[in-house]
This record gives sequence, C-alpha cells and structure tokens, in this order.
Amino acid sequence: IKKYYKRFDFIICQSGYMQQDLIRNYDIPANNTAVIYNATEEKTMNNPANAGNSSHKVYKFISVARLSEEKGIGRLIHAVGLLSLPFTFYIIGEGDQKAKLQSLVNELQLQENIFLLGEKTEPFSGMEDADLFLMGSYYEGFPNSLLEAQALGIPVIAFNAPGGIPEIISEKNGILVDDNDILGFASAIQEGLSASFNRAAIIENTRKRFSVQVIVPQIEKLLLQQGEQNK
Repeated sequence: IKKYYKRFDFIICQSGYMQQDLIRNYDIPANNTAVIYNATEEKTMNNPANAGNSSHKVYKFISVARLSEEKGIGRLIHAVGLLSLPFTFYIIGEGDQKAKLQSLVNELQLQENIFLLGEKTEPFSGMEDADLFLMGSYYEGFPNSLLEAQALGIPVIAFNAPGGIPEIISEKNGILVDDNDILGFASAIQEGLSASFNRAAIIENTRKRFSVQVIVPQIEKLLLQQGEQNK
C-alpha cells in the first residue's frame, strides 16, 4: 500500500484524520494531500422544529449501518438496554452480524424496543422525526449516514472513535462519548434527549459545510489546479 500511495500525484483525503495518517504512517508529503469532505444532498423537512419533540411518549432512535463487527451495533444495543425510559430503536442495514445482533436483542429481552429492519434504498424515509441518530462505530472514514442524519437535523450520539466523526460533531449537533464507554453512552442519550438542539440550525450548518453545492466546486478547483501544474 505504501508503494502505490507514493505513485499518486495528489491524494484527496476524506478527513483531517486520514490526512495525518497518510503523512505520519505512509510518508506522504503534506503538500501532496488536501482534505475535502464527503458531500450529502440537501433534504427537505417540512417543519424541522417539530421533529424529535421531547413530548413523545416513546422516544425514537435510528442507526443506519452495515451489520458488521466494526460498526459497533452490539454496543449500541447494550447502551440502550440500560435506559429506563420508553423507546424504539430502528437499526437499518444488512450484514454478517445480523443473526448475532438479533440474538443479543432477544437475550436482553428488548424485542419490543429494538427492530432490525434490514437494508433499505431510502433508509431515512419515515425516520425523519427520530429523536437521535446513534453511531457505534469503532472507527470510521467519513460516515455518509451521519451526514444524511445531520441533513435532516437529527442530533447524533457517537463514540469518539478514530476517523472523521469528531470533525462532524460539535456540541451544537450532537454528543461525543469516550470510546467504548457504554454507561457514558447511555447517559449521553438521556442528555441528548433533554438538550435543546436546534434542528433547523443543524440542517443549515450541514448545508454550509457538506452540501453537494459546496463540496463539488472544491474538487473541481483542485483538479483544475493539478491539471495546470501537470501541463
């Protein structure tokens, strides 16, 4: 991998974490890299201020992820299992851990709270009013599902895992939890439900930072610059 990375004229990194990894561990010169984040399409919300209303009798959580070990869905299940409040948790995705995760749900007697819905073409359809988006990943590049949740104004609770997650989440759009702190994650869920997240502001911040209209011109400009230099 190190040999082939060095053959590239220039490398676009999805996150600052990736950029520093290339510089430190692959000996890529810093001036041969740039950070350009993934883009997300703008979503239409009729009234984001009314979504995730804390007056819900049953809170609604959502995760969208491949059901594989590194996505940490199991530790999300353990975390929500510690809650004493009424909730439903919808997990959207497929993967080789599905049977194991369903067994964990059954073992914790959470069959009436947690639902593995499988893969969906439009995973956020019908989930726009979710109170929180939960992310359990042990590591990430720059998670598109997290951007899509933010484009709908859904606040996020995530572990502070290696990768680009901390470059997306701030105190205004979610809560980061020390990696693998299951008790802390459960507490953060409760904190997130009582926090006054401004969903319209989350949508606007996501649009300004990660919309296609913002990111694509950055890529275009960089490619044109590289083309000029290589003439």
